[in-house]
Amino acid sequence: MTKLKVRTPADLISAVPFLIGFHPADSLVVAAVKGAQLAFAARIDLPEPGVPDLEARAPVLHLATLIAEQAPEGIVLIGYGESTRVTPSLLHLSRTLAAAGLRIIDEFRVTDGRYWSYLCTNPSCCPTEGTPCDPPDSLVATEATFAGAVALPSRKDLEAQLAPLTGDDRIAMGEADVRALSRMIELLRGEQGDERRPITNATTTSATAPRPSAAQHFALPVFQPSARPTGRDERRKLRAGRIAVREAEHRYRTGGRLTDDEVAWLGLLLECLPVRDYAWIRSGLDDWQVTLWSDIVRRVDPQRVPAPASLLAFIAWRTGRGPLASIAVDRALETDQTYALAGAINAALFLATPPSSVDGWPTPVGSPLRLSGEETGPVREHRRRSTARSSRR
Repeated sequence: MTKLKVRTPADLISAVPFLIGFHPADSLVVAAVKGAQLAFAARIDLPEPGVPDLEARAPVLHLATLIAEQAPEGIVLIGYGESTRVTPSLLHLSRTLAAAGLRIIDEFRVTDGRYWSYLCTNPSCCPTEGTPCDPPDSLVATEATFAGAVALPSRKDLEAQLAPLTGDDRIAMGEADVRALSRMIELLRGEQGDERRPITNATTTSATAPRPSAAQHFALPVFQPSARPTGRDERRKLRAGRIAVREAEHRYRTGGRLTDDEVAWLGLLLECLPVRDYAWIRSGLDDWQVTLWSDIVRRVDPQRVPAPASLLAFIAWRTGRGPLASIAVDRALETDQTYALAGAINAALFLATPPSSVDGWPTPVGSPLRLSGEETGPVREHRRRSTARSSRR
């Protein structure tokens, strides 16, 4: 997550969009501070007008619970929207957090380029007509942009980055998927002698399903790759998958992009869990990895979205891109509500589990990547590669 220094309320308000990835509207945001730096920000939608009070308070209480569990040094509450919608929810959140013993530095409402403080009544610094927010080219915005942070105009713009292809592009990917299926048949028949040959998804429309809550998946997030591959067909898929994953990584790391045929082939191979896990344990914190898996999610056949979307969600979560991780999880669960990796990440997001819980990935402390006391094939390969690199130093 981008670390931004804040000196004034206007600095803080300018920084929030870069922390959550877009400019919030009709939202309630809690910004946690550590010293002069923002530690993290969490956001929920404001309740819709006319929603029963008990229903309106439920997400506010959940947000308060998650913030309290993080035990921040201090917090600032910011409501975005008209006073009639912001004030009831913000004051309820404030009372709940204060009762939990958290230090509330200030509380603001932001709308139409101005902000008001709920705690300051001094007209010399908090006039009744509000205080102008910093312009888009403020120092904080400049620092955030220079550091590589992006603030899109809205959440819908963030969702658009993962929207499936349409029109001619989707037709072209459908044709590439047919070629990938033919190639898979050749691979499994043993007729394909060279898995490195140039990579040559029929279009389907998946029925959207409601996103399940984290509680429906796991009490706590579980990060554990599948068992090592068994059988000739799965071993062939894993060999081809390793090549395809490494080629994709190299292409995006060097600023390139996969062709339609390569995307279709990789998407098909990722349906084999050992291949997905091979990509999973190789995942890191680089921006090009977000670009890679975002591109795959958009272009792959909609029925094959769960694997790349889950990989993207995991990387986005680890790099502090919570909203992007949430949208990626949505894409995965819309296609397959039972997809375990997406469910685990969904739980991590729902419970506000910090990414530090998997520090040292792919072998985080307390999370051994084993099944039945045995390392998976991908993990064993990772250890072999790491040992080989160490021996060459």
